[in-house]
Amino acid sequence: MEAMLLPHDIESERGLLGAMLQHKSAAEKAIELLGTQGEAFYDPAFSVLYAAIVQLHDRDLVPDRAMLASFLAGQEALIQGMTLLDVVGGEKLDQIFSDHYSPANAEYYAEQIHKLHVQRRIIRAAGDLARMGANNGAETAGELISRAESLVYNLRANQADSRLVDARAASLEFWAMLQRQIEDPHHNRGWKLGIPNLDSLLGYVDPGRLITVAGRPGFGKTTTALFIARDMAVRRGEPVLFVTGEQSHLEHMRKLCAMLTGIDSERIKQPHSLSPDELESVHRALGQIEKAPLYFVAMGDPMYVKATARRISARCQELFGKQLALVVVDYLQIMPPMPDRKADTRDREVGDMSRYLKLMAMDMGLLVMMLAQLNREVEKRSDHRPMLADLRESGNIEQDSDIVVFTFRPTEYMDEAARRRALADYQDGYEPYQHIVAKWRDGKTGTARNAWNRATGDIISITQARS
Repeated sequence: MEAMLLPHDIESERGLLGAMLQHKSAAEKAIELLGTQGEAFYDPAFSVLYAAIVQLHDRDLVPDRAMLASFLAGQEALIQGMTLLDVVGGEKLDQIFSDHYSPANAEYYAEQIHKLHVQRRIIRAAGDLARMGANNGAETAGELISRAESLVYNLRANQADSRLVDARAASLEFWAMLQRQIEDPHHNRGWKLGIPNLDSLLGYVDPGRLITVAGRPGFGKTTTALFIARDMAVRRGEPVLFVTGEQSHLEHMRKLCAMLTGIDSERIKQPHSLSPDELESVHRALGQIEKAPLYFVAMGDPMYVKATARRISARCQELFGKQLALVVVDYLQIMPPMPDRKADTRDREVGDMSRYLKLMAMDMGLLVMMLAQLNREVEKRSDHRPMLADLRESGNIEQDSDIVVFTFRPTEYMDEAARRRALADYQDGYEPYQHIVAKWRDGKTGTARNAWNRATGDIISITQARS
């Protein structure tokens, strides 16, 4: 079986390496699919070069020919005293530096390499199965079937295997966590969201959680997410990445300034109308924001978001000594689908994306807050209160989410007299505002009763009554 020419594409392997030499984004796309070791490459020399380029990119270096050659020469010997540079040779280095390969094509090259790697593994497994079937040994039928099943199962093995944790390692890690909490009762692995009444329901939210914040248009989904991002990044110094869809980062900056100053965000749009004291307040607010580990990026598909999050997390570790704590996606239904997963319905497409974001939260050990629209069914009910069934386009959102929070404005559905009565007990400019926890995988559901100032985006917790 090995004597036959196995499927491969040397040009794609050369193209991916050439693209990775030009920009780190190409390396991040490759790592998402191929891992860090290079075992998917057909050409052994290109496999070695791939692993070396990945290591250099991990040090925030974009290698040139001299740097790569020096790095290879300094590695440990592979076979009988031969260095990695001896194995690779100058010819292979010349090949990937001589032609121009665009980083924009890196994902295509990586997908092609991955596909052919899988094909080669299938061919080898088929050969092993054929030999097992032809071998008239002493194994029982059950033993043969078990071996065959093991071969097929191993085809699914990939970089995720390196995340395998046995019971002993898990026990030691859990015991160490308990000891740390005993030594420091205030220590917790997770994060609070910064809205007191909501935190009283959720408590500390552990890393790896997917939080869905959903509501009808105009019910403050983005405001809630931005308020939480501000509290985590600006007040507590926890790194946050905000993925912007319908609004630009400058619009979010205006709203952050309104939250911090108490000035109507619409007035900040017209700075000539602000008094000198108000302008000074805005300037001070910007001084607070600029020191915060808060990042904005325009919307991309889930794979792009994950690659960006990895890059930002590494930067935050270097600058602030902390990895990324929260990624906000605003919002799911306008997120481009993943290019490598074509679903036959929009429901499945959205479901694939929500599942990917959940796995991203687990892989990276952070929180992902996914904003989502509700369908119009909520408008047809007499009380207008949202339900899990109202999540638009995909039941997978409910399934994948650890926490589902609905934003709800009771006054939206009141007549004028009822609205005046409801607002009588609130500070001027504030209105009743509810965060309805409809799902919490590890805790209680209920309603966090707050007050919202639409002009400034401020959210204040009031006496809580659980539903």
